[in-house]
Amino acid sequence: MGLAKSLWRRYDLARDEPVWAAMKIFFSSRQARRVIALEKYGEDLRPHCSHGDQQPAEAAEVWPDSPSFRADVLQEDWYADVHGLDCPTDALEHYQRYGACRALAPNPDLADPSGVVLAHWAVEFLVRAGVPIGALGAEELAPDDRKALNPYEIENPNGKKIAVVTAIFGRFDRLMPIDPAWQENADFFAFSDSSIEMPTEWKLVHGVYYNEDPRRRARFAKLHLPTFFSGYDWVVWIDGNILLCEDPKTILEHLNPDSFDFITFKHPDRSSIVAEAAACITFNKEDGLVLASHLKQHQDHPAFRDENLYETMVLFLRPSSSHVQDMCAKWWRSIMRGSKRDQLSLPLAIADTQGLRVGHLPDSIARSPFFAKIKHTNE
Repeated sequence: MGLAKSLWRRYDLARDEPVWAAMKIFFSSRQARRVIALEKYGEDLRPHCSHGDQQPAEAAEVWPDSPSFRADVLQEDWYADVHGLDCPTDALEHYQRYGACRALAPNPDLADPSGVVLAHWAVEFLVRAGVPIGALGAEELAPDDRKALNPYEIENPNGKKIAVVTAIFGRFDRLMPIDPAWQENADFFAFSDSSIEMPTEWKLVHGVYYNEDPRRRARFAKLHLPTFFSGYDWVVWIDGNILLCEDPKTILEHLNPDSFDFITFKHPDRSSIVAEAAACITFNKEDGLVLASHLKQHQDHPAFRDENLYETMVLFLRPSSSHVQDMCAKWWRSIMRGSKRDQLSLPLAIADTQGLRVGHLPDSIARSPFFAKIKHTNE
């Protein structure tokens, strides 16, 4: 069956082509045929996965053929049997298009007790190995779409102490799965401008601030956490390219939360605002003129030359703290007037907030057992 489908797709691509071109197409690699299909028809001609009548919400990006992944991780016979595929040779294609975005297990050893989806430690294992797990936004989210919450109306009816929050704007990142057991202690919220096939653990939240730059939209959510989540004792922010690897309650207990109001990572590579701005130029993270203007605005600040740089992909903050509220307001004002790179503004906002108790997360995010950093989808 799998061979017949492959032969038919080759014939469909080669039809109406000169003999020499048809022969080249017919004997080309699968990856090359996908490129040809996109150029010739403006679409990917691969068939949708046979999983009853259910179709994927979005196609994951085209992966290269991966014999190593297939041999080392994907157990084709088992996967095909679990998901009712016609042939084990369809397993890789089904997993790439359907299984990875929904955190389905590629073999029984990585499955949770249901035998279908990944255990969360297995999610971490595959994410750290570079497998693109998680869902991308499918279509624009209308402002009145009831699938998403108004952030100004978020409540905490069950009295949970922790809110975990992320933002997925544009198509830079996938929404990562979390362990359902963590819902006992925390609620999970994802700001977005897209309709995402949400894992049941996440609640979709409208992005109420508009800017052409999706990163600035995410910054608005990030720096207004005390406003939106005032009903919680703690808010844990994770950037869209961060996987949470442990129960947030366990992490918070590990950090001795009575000793701080705000905590994030110390920057592992740089210590000054100027060095960070230069790195933004090197890695094409921000416009050079914007960075120059931002630095000029703050050059006379007493903390401008301090060794005070943070890596802000993860934040823990106490939203009821007036010091945290004041610091976030100053942080946002600085971003509004200058660069969207929030690391360039946070040190000065902290320095200007007397009484704020600041802590550092242990190690760096690259070494942390609690968080895994993932490449953006456009990297």
